[in-house]
Amino acid sequence: MQDRCAYWQQILRLQDWTITVEIKRDRDMETSRNGGEIVTLPKHRRAWIYLLDPTDIRPEALPENDMEKILIHELLHIYTEPFGLPDDGPKNTVEEQMINALAEALLKLDRR
Repeated sequence: MQDRCAYWQQILRLQDWTITVEIKRDRDMETSRNGGEIVTLPKHRRAWIYLLDPTDIRPEALPENDMEKILIHELLHIYTEPFGLPDDGPKNTVEEQMINALAEALLKLDRR
């Protein structure tokens, strides 16, 4: 996934960021059953993306848990994080829907 991250960093113009991708078990994720998480240090242009270990993905959730789509989703958060939206409000819901739509569209275009 680190190679795919470098690929998407170029497409999303994030090459000036140092981004580390790690696979984590569900028990080690900040939010249980979350496909991915990102921690950023914007001033240092540094980020860590944590992707859920496939071992912990429920079979019924497999189509939703395309690791590359989740990777793109987390990368897009680098652009939206400065807005500082609360994690539980309606604006956050709209942000997540927008990021999901963009990640899915970008991945579909790339896989053509």
